[in-house]
Amino acid sequence: MRIGVRLPQYASSWHELRDTAVRCEELGFDGLWVNDHLQAPGRLRRDATFEAFTTLAGVAQHTSRCRLGVAVLSASYRHPALVAKSAAVVSSMA
Repeated sequence: MRIGVRLPQYASSWHELRDTAVRCEELGFDGLWVNDHLQAPGRLRRDATFEAFTTLAGVAQHTSRCRLGVAVLSASYRHPALVAKSAAVVSSMA
């Protein structure tokens, strides 16, 4: 069985998000996941929100073993070619 964690990409800081990813890897979790919601239901608009692919690119610089992924990817936010390129770039960093 593999167990992953969704990172705190809403209403948190980059330092908190990065530290959570590093700690999850140290604890032996298998995957780190984010969502592709620019505004999650129930969140305040003033809360910080980290974009999915940019977040994964940043996390990839601080982890080495965990698989990285997007749990929910919205097809209406970006052109499919941009999604493919973004995923390829993050994949090459991991």
